[in-house]
Amino acid sequence: MKKMLKVYLVLIAFFAFVLSGYSQVTTSGISGKITDANNEALPGATVLAVHQPSGTQYGTIANSEGRFALQGMRSGGPYKVEISFVGYNKATYTEITLYLGESFGLNASLKEQSVDVAEVIVVGSKPSAFGTGKTGASTNISTEQMTLLPSINVMVV
Repeated sequence: MKKMLKVYLVLIAFFAFVLSGYSQVTTSGISGKITDANNEALPGATVLAVHQPSGTQYGTIANSEGRFALQGMRSGGPYKVEISFVGYNKATYTEITLYLGESFGLNASLKEQSVDVAEVIVVGSKPSAFGTGKTGASTNISTEQMTLLPSINVMVV
């Protein structure tokens, strides 16, 4: 009887393991590479994808090679994708449709944009060591409180 119970448990565990391999994929993704006009990677470029019907937003930043990957996105569309980087014109892609379980390839090349800065003002101040912005534990003791605190006397004979 115990031997049959063990066989049934092993069979149930086997079928549970096999059936877990047939799970469904319910999402899609977008991946690609962001470069400049000279085909050099733009690490730190921002990618923002918006699912138009629901307004769901997905965002990421390009890695050191200029590559990005957005996973776990809703299938379907349309999507609007905006890619931006400081000093470059923003690239916008619309009417992108994602298919179930697939990653849409989107490679972008951004063009340089001239930035005109009129004036930059840097203001700073040295923080006081006794200012109110201190962090951590602290205790202030007056002279009167100091005389009332217990002390230890060690007598050397």
